[in-house]
Amino acid sequence: MLDWLSRCARVMIFRAVGRHTLSMWATVAQRMTHGASSGDPMKLNESPFLSSEVLTAKVNDGSTLSTSWVRGGGVLLSSEADAWILTQGQNLTYLELTSGSKDLDQRATNPEIRWVLQDARPGRVSLRYFTPQKTLALPQLDILIDTRAVDQMRQSGRIDTDDITIAAAWLREEFVCDDPTDNSSMVFLAIYGADRKGQVQLVGRRMALDLREDDQGALWFERLARRPRAVEQPFTLMLGDIRILDAAANVKPVGVGQTDKLRAAATTPGGYLDLWRLYGQREWERTLRKGAQVQALQYTRVTPVSAEGGGWILQGDPIALQEFMKRWLEETDGSELAEVGATPPDWSAERDLEAPVARGRAAIKGGIYQGTDGLVLKTDDREPPCPGYVYLSLAGHRTQHLRRIRARQSIEGGYGVPGLSALLLDIPLPRVRASRLPPLTRHVRETFYRGSPTDRQIEALDVALNTPDVALIIGPPGTGKTQVIAALEQRLSELNEGQVIAQEVLISSFQHDAVENALGRTRVYGLPAIKIGGRRDQSGEDPLGAWMHEHETRVSGVLSELKAAHPKYQAFSDSQTLTRNLLMLGSPPERRKQDLDTLIERLDEVERHGHVRVGFQWRQRWSSVRNAGYGSGGASIVPPERRLGLRRTVRSLRTEAVSFLDDGPERASSLLNRVSGYQGWLQPEDQETLERAELANEPDETLLLALEQLQMRLLDRLSEERRSLAQRNRLPDDMRDLLRELQTLLAEAVVNSEWGSIVAVERYQEAFEVQERRVRQAVETYSSVVGATCQQAVSRQMALLKDGSEDAIAGLRFGSVVVDEAARANPLDLFIPMALARRRIVLVGDPRQLPHLLDPEIEDEIRSERGEQVASSTYQQSLFERLWRQFERRKAIDGINRVVMLDQQFRMHPRLGDFVSKHFYEKAGLGRVHSGRAEADFTLSIPGFGNAVAAWVDVPAKDGPEGRPHPGSRTRVRDAEAKRITLLVKILIDQLPADASIGVITFYSGQRDAICKALGSGQQPVMELVDGAWRAREPFAQLPGGGERLRVGTVDAFQGKEFDVVLLSAVRSNERQVEIPASEAEGSERDRFEVQASGRYGHLRTSNRLNVAMSRQKRILIAVGDRAMFEGHIAEACVPEMHAFLAFCGEEARRG
Repeated sequence: MLDWLSRCARVMIFRAVGRHTLSMWATVAQRMTHGASSGDPMKLNESPFLSSEVLTAKVNDGSTLSTSWVRGGGVLLSSEADAWILTQGQNLTYLELTSGSKDLDQRATNPEIRWVLQDARPGRVSLRYFTPQKTLALPQLDILIDTRAVDQMRQSGRIDTDDITIAAAWLREEFVCDDPTDNSSMVFLAIYGADRKGQVQLVGRRMALDLREDDQGALWFERLARRPRAVEQPFTLMLGDIRILDAAANVKPVGVGQTDKLRAAATTPGGYLDLWRLYGQREWERTLRKGAQVQALQYTRVTPVSAEGGGWILQGDPIALQEFMKRWLEETDGSELAEVGATPPDWSAERDLEAPVARGRAAIKGGIYQGTDGLVLKTDDREPPCPGYVYLSLAGHRTQHLRRIRARQSIEGGYGVPGLSALLLDIPLPRVRASRLPPLTRHVRETFYRGSPTDRQIEALDVALNTPDVALIIGPPGTGKTQVIAALEQRLSELNEGQVIAQEVLISSFQHDAVENALGRTRVYGLPAIKIGGRRDQSGEDPLGAWMHEHETRVSGVLSELKAAHPKYQAFSDSQTLTRNLLMLGSPPERRKQDLDTLIERLDEVERHGHVRVGFQWRQRWSSVRNAGYGSGGASIVPPERRLGLRRTVRSLRTEAVSFLDDGPERASSLLNRVSGYQGWLQPEDQETLERAELANEPDETLLLALEQLQMRLLDRLSEERRSLAQRNRLPDDMRDLLRELQTLLAEAVVNSEWGSIVAVERYQEAFEVQERRVRQAVETYSSVVGATCQQAVSRQMALLKDGSEDAIAGLRFGSVVVDEAARANPLDLFIPMALARRRIVLVGDPRQLPHLLDPEIEDEIRSERGEQVASSTYQQSLFERLWRQFERRKAIDGINRVVMLDQQFRMHPRLGDFVSKHFYEKAGLGRVHSGRAEADFTLSIPGFGNAVAAWVDVPAKDGPEGRPHPGSRTRVRDAEAKRITLLVKILIDQLPADASIGVITFYSGQRDAICKALGSGQQPVMELVDGAWRAREPFAQLPGGGERLRVGTVDAFQGKEFDVVLLSAVRSNERQVEIPASEAEGSERDRFEVQASGRYGHLRTSNRLNVAMSRQKRILIAVGDRAMFEGHIAEACVPEMHAFLAFCGEEARRG
């Protein structure tokens, strides 16, 4: 009733006093509706943090919940034995989980989760939830507002009155949430990092409210802003009686002095996540400083590089340009992009990116260099604004930083896998239970080599499937972790936990190579994985493209076999092709009769040999159309220069009795003579009519009528010959209709014939050949596995694929997330795919291989700031290793096994495998890695090395020491080794079979470049420089069956790769002294030893890097370097693995 009165009041007032007074009366109407003292608070199901997904469960007895249950109200979910109990006040019912329940059982173990009854239908309930990081109960809390707050709200359009009572009511409606089931009130407090400690912010349906504390401890309205909806903000749920009061009403606020509790509740607990937040913030600040140091250069003129494009020349003050380029070269590494804009950037405004920054049109970016006429911006983008500014582009860094922030906030907020935040913080978990899903099925077995997984591979599947949250698979080199990932994908698709086939599994890693390698074996439902995003240089593998090529080749082979078995099928194929061509291209008049006759001949063969019949009715109608003159064809075309004369002759035909008596027969005879050279131009009946007229003395009415009709037809025909070639070739419409009908008849008739299978395969192949885009779209729609790097897992392209909208990034979720080479990923990047998982996270990696890379200066800066809060392992230890050690401790508490190490390698010769196992895994306490292949499997003969599987090629110090490529360089090079390796590589290429692969590994980029340069010179170069990067020349780049034949690179480029022969360039050859400390030596002596040892051996002291470098080979590992550097007790103390390998090479040499 009040709503109706309100509407009536508005209409009457508007008519009476006009629009300008409506604002005041709107306030009156609002008071009539809501009352002057309080607004209508948000309901529980309107919470800004309510989950987007809806979980369903079956009511045990199949009944419908009674009307006493409040939809949109809070409920409690608990378990008793294997039963699930749902309660709301005095109401209670038992639930049975279904496929629609998804991970309800896992989430229900978290006591912080709040459940909301979304809906109740016969036999089923729907639930949603929100997950506060903390819950704080206060008896009462008052927030004060004044005229300043009212003015701000009115200016921003939130209210249209200066009545403070209305303002208070609006704030209560926006920020206070009521649960109708128990009449409790609550507000949502945003949680921020320790650097914003003290900030108290309420989060409402659409807005965020910053509060401040005065000297007496009372809370005041400070600022109202729109809530960033794209961020999954962690929050604290505050329960109590919340009031919003007029500060001028002399009402003493309740809750004064409790602000410290609010601040604590609105701040992250610190620890691991906060330290990584701090690292990311410091990294971003350093990037901003770089941009500020480069500064912005103003330009006043823009001209294109050339008419064909290629970029833009930016011109301005020449001196300022030179100074800008000097700063650019000092601060960047040459790969950075520049950006142009109408105004210079304000770097200080972007320091805090905890909330997303709204941005307009994408900026113009590109590489820059100094040209003769100005600064050249290399880009194919639109023309830059003029005048404008050019500066260092931070767009990529900004995107990276924001993605990291959002992922961390999502984890802190409890979104995604239940308990993930507790695992990362290493704090106690709520009670959790592992599932009991069987790991193996017939199809899962088939994904393994010969269908025989090892015991540890089966265990790895078991742990990955049944973990309540996170599972770790430790995969030493060659142990088949890629097979395990493929088997896991297959098993997850069979379970179909999310009841959604497409894009339910995300495969991620920190770099493209690892993603492509992990996706290489994916064939769930026979479909490949979809890879999102690519490298800047557009290189790399496309799993879908490779699958399409592979599939098309296989289909072509099957089709060839089928056609060979049914040679008469060619007639059917010809009839299809001819019908299609007649419809699309038509037929020239001079050849039309032949084409149509050929079609009928092929149809006769099809009926005779394939028993595919089109039916008598169609043939009868086809004959009628042809007999009517359509498509008789065969007529010659009158040359253009003869048409005018022929047209005059046709018009001179006599079609009336009087004129015919004058010279009718002569005119007919003249026309017959003129067209005699154009065979078939006249139809038989036309020829007959002219011949009758030629012999007639007196015409009858029938002849005159026939001549008149003939004249009209011939004039029309001459007009048609003036049309375009396509128009002349086009068949008549009724003939085209019959051809379309023929296509349908043939398609229906062939299905049940012996040629049906051939037609099906032929159409399948045709789709790959001419409908590539549609095939891609179909595979993308149904493929259950998606791959992307950690950063690109939350790209707009991913949102568009998964949800059909680029704006759906915040809601991206996958049932399961698998991260390969997880030990190499920076935790800030690893958080991104981990935050996307709904049910489980599987981290696959090896803590004994390459670690993540960090900036030591940032680490030192944070350590000096935070002191003892930063443990020595916080930044140096990978997240993978941190979880591995933590999970071993947790197993003793909850009995859940979350870690499995694969223990059987299939890559290396057994003797090499045993060496790697002993020195890199057994010594680290990880257990032995067995060899799964016998020595007899490795039959490749290596010229000059006999049966040895390890060898050392000595390049003594006298041949030349190590050095720097140029003054100031940080990398190292040894030319003597580069030359020796070049000689070895060329010998091996010449003497090994074409299907043998060679890898050349070094620890220094300078040595890599020196080896590539040497291999690219001489009479038979095997490397070439393309776009600034070295690569193998075409004859040496690919193996016959695919894969790399030759690769030269640093260790970082080889993880996940394998080659038959590997050459390892040691590089280090110097006379630096090392003093080995005694076992009882003090810390300072040991520190001095570490410095001296690193100065002598450098990267060779990093066990993880050595492990990767020494485990890429299948048949033989050949070290090339100064042998003396790795002999004796100093080498044994400084580089024990290299010292042991030198001894191993001696043993192999004695084998002969």
